[in-house]
Amino acid sequence: MSKYTTQMEAELASATPITFEMATDFAEKWADKDVSVKSIVAKCKHLGIDYIPKTPKKTSGITKAQLVNRIEAQLAMESDSLYGLNNATMASLNSLLKVIA
Repeated sequence: MSKYTTQMEAELASATPITFEMATDFAEKWADKDVSVKSIVAKCKHLGIDYIPKTPKKTSGITKAQLVNRIEAQLAMESDSLYGLNNATMASLNSLLKVIA
């Protein structure tokens, strides 16, 4: 049995697209129904209601892929030849670049 009433589902559908902030507001509004933000997001996806996920704040710094590309360039290697280094930590990549530079 679903925690969601047809009225709750209709409210979600009429508010489309649902953002993370809206899902948080609905979770607070329906706290007595014991629904979480995660549950609301899942319900939206189940009902085919558009959901816009919260995007993490990006820093303006360099990405791992860019750092790996710099290492490849420093070693005069072909692009993507060190692709596996994308799984390394940023600290390790920075250390490696310093050593070979």
